[in-house]
Amino acid sequence: MTPELLPCPFCGAAAELQDVEWLFGRRRALCACVECGAQGRELDYRPGPDDGLRDEAWYAVACAWNTRA
Repeated sequence: MTPELLPCPFCGAAAELQDVEWLFGRRRALCACVECGAQGRELDYRPGPDDGLRDEAWYAVACAWNTRA
């Protein structure tokens, strides 16, 4: 289960998880502000048949977003 995202530290707007296509079948998960575009940690992964790796990547970037300095 992905934790609830904290608001952006710069503008206070909501943040969202993004899952974008990357190179050679890999995907990139990241968390970004919907208003100002500030981004947290990015994580590359190769999707599997059950979305387990995607869920783990989303959990990691959400935790990184919520514990930023």
